[in-house]
Amino acid sequence: MPLIPPQNYIYGSYDRDEAMILETLLLMNRDQAALQQAKKVSKNLTEENWFSTQSTAFSLMAMGRLAEKLSGTLDFNWTWNGKQQPVVKSAKAVFAKELSTSPASGNIIVKNESKGALSVDLITRTQLLNDTLPAISNNLRLDVKYTDMNGATISIDDIKQGTDFMAVITVGNISGSTAYSNLALTHILPSGWEIYNDRLMIPEATPTREYTYQDIRDDRVLTYFDLRRSELKKFTIRLQATYAGNFICRLSSAKPCMTVRHRHGPRREERLSVNNIPLRQTIQLPLLLGREGWPKGRGVGKKRVPY
Repeated sequence: MPLIPPQNYIYGSYDRDEAMILETLLLMNRDQAALQQAKKVSKNLTEENWFSTQSTAFSLMAMGRLAEKLSGTLDFNWTWNGKQQPVVKSAKAVFAKELSTSPASGNIIVKNESKGALSVDLITRTQLLNDTLPAISNNLRLDVKYTDMNGATISIDDIKQGTDFMAVITVGNISGSTAYSNLALTHILPSGWEIYNDRLMIPEATPTREYTYQDIRDDRVLTYFDLRRSELKKFTIRLQATYAGNFICRLSSAKPCMTVRHRHGPRREERLSVNNIPLRQTIQLPLLLGREGWPKGRGVGKKRVPY
């Protein structure tokens, strides 16, 4: 069966076809062949590759129908760090148990009491307190700078509360030979900053065509776009240092931590390395003395902060 390119603007794909084959085998009651086909579908799902919504949905539905038809009764006992746990007997296809992270090490022993095969997975999720992951560059270039409202470059290490400024992000396709589509730019901001959404303030403003879609949230901006060969695109976000205090901005060479990647898979990715640098937003005394003495600015004076 020929491979269907993923960027083809149609719903068909190799992964979706494999899922349809699995469903067909189940309908024909060819259970052994369906189990073998399920290995292909499962392998496709576990690969970090580009996925369309259609391919993912058909693959998950096919695997769900396989589990519904062929799954037996779960029957096993298990111990955790030598302590016997409650025996599991269930007609469901999946049993999940969340384990404490203390102690940090140990062992789990599982004994299968059923007649069929039992698959066991131990899944660990962690979140780094300090981001030490290295920079990644795969045929994309990512640069960012901060400017005042007149376009002059500024430092954000010590910025006054109420200051309006701009983040200017430039993304370039440096592959030299390939055009990229379905790129996603993620820009996460410090909690003391607020995003100035022009679409709310000036509804009649004409949106830029530099991107396909932009999702502006409380703490981040998600931008989706395409890049032709050797093309550079610039995205500008207006910000305000709204709250006084010390905040963490994840920086590398005065650049925030961002990622650019293909939606549904990391085909092309650029990630800036991260150094945690505290940002100090200073507060002026008139903010503590009364509203008549407060400087003007959107969001200024919303929160009383001791000095």
